[in-house]
Amino acid sequence: MGCTSTFCVNSVDRCLKVGEMKGAHNHPCTRDFMIVDSSRRSLTEDEKTQVNSMIKYMVSTSELRDAVFLKFGKFLSRKDVVKLREEVFGGVKSVAEVLQLLSSSGEVRTKSSNGQIDVVCFSLQQKIKFFQSFPEVICIDSTYKINKVGFSLFQLVATDGCGNGACVMFAFCQRETVVDITFVLEMFKAIMGCTNATRTFVMDNCQAEISSGATSVSTLQDSSLLISCAASVWSEVSE
Repeated sequence: MGCTSTFCVNSVDRCLKVGEMKGAHNHPCTRDFMIVDSSRRSLTEDEKTQVNSMIKYMVSTSELRDAVFLKFGKFLSRKDVVKLREEVFGGVKSVAEVLQLLSSSGEVRTKSSNGQIDVVCFSLQQKIKFFQSFPEVICIDSTYKINKVGFSLFQLVATDGCGNGACVMFAFCQRETVVDITFVLEMFKAIMGCTNATRTFVMDNCQAEISSGATSVSTLQDSSLLISCAASVWSEVSE
């Protein structure tokens, strides 16, 4: 194709790392490819100031990356976002500091046993307002992987009038038991307010987890319950 762009690859800590890049591409490049080009990732001081404001507003990683691309035409990797967050909030923090940081922008609830935190629930103020505007349906999505310290992530997702979903509360559970999931839903009601008119369905790729979620929901809400398995839904859609 006659592309004049060149780059070098260096060995760093037994891994290959793309180094200096020169020249311009004479053909379309995908977003994933452009992320390795440092010239398309570095932010000016003015751009960084605006991005830092979004980070302080607790914007999600995906939303932040999309906003930077649309506004500045820059391609941030997830590691770039982590570094920017560390610059704004500092490096590794204790659990107490993290919970205090979350509390400054929303609501946080925890459950502990034997001196250890078992469950963490949190929501931001703008997410609480979103649910209160569209309280009809909530999806309890637990299809995500376990994090590096062994906690499962639950996302409670609401949907607006146009069918756009938004996570309105996050919960990390060390064990996906009926007791823990019931606690998550109790905290959801405490944070969001009245949920009597809210219809709920559970999404998971494990029937046992769906059953735990169903039992928890039935003890807290009188509204109808829909139970859905992610793998089964995808299979039906694919066919």
